Amino acid sequence: GVVTVSQQFSLVHGRSKGKTVSSLYRAALRGDYALRNGFGLYGSINYERNVFAGLASRIATTTGLTAQLIADPAHRLTLEGGVSVNAQRSVDPSKRPNVDFLGGRAATAYTHKLGPKASFAQTVEFLPNFREREDLRINTESTIVAPITKEIGVKLSYVIRFDGQPQPGFLPTDRLFTSGIQISL
Repeated sequence: GVVTVSQQFSLVHGRSKGKTVSSLYRAALRGDYALRNGFGLYGSINYERNVFAGLASRIATTTGLTAQLIADPAHRLTLEGGVSVNAQRSVDPSKRPNVDFLGGRAATAYTHKLGPKASFAQTVEFLPNFREREDLRINTESTIVAPITKEIGVKLSYVIRFDGQPQPGFLPTDRLFTSGIQISL
């Protein structure tokens, strides 16, 4: 249709020897409005909490343009660009202060259909901070989905998240391998 609304929620939580060693929450709500010839507009709001990277919360509202470069039955390639307003809160503001900033977003997403419900997808997202040039975040995700039933599939993902200005005492890159169940209605 002309309007598409999508939502996403993910939680990564890990314990080792009785202690929490990983806790990452992400949620997103997005609306797309299709224009002509594969072009469209989008708006989204994203929430992220990653205490083990020093991030108490980050809320980003983004609006921009999307272009579908390839759209055939087996392949889909999209390109997106936009601007965002960000509110970032640190776990320890004395080490890195809380900031609000104007940023950007450039992203590409490729999907290859391996079968009726099976697919491979690759996304790359660049998130610059327009106030501080060094504060560039880059996210990539490689995903394979294999069907179990008509509506349910197994999803395996490998995510790399780079932060050009990580919280003090934290590394700039996180790598996550996740597995889960995907429900398609």
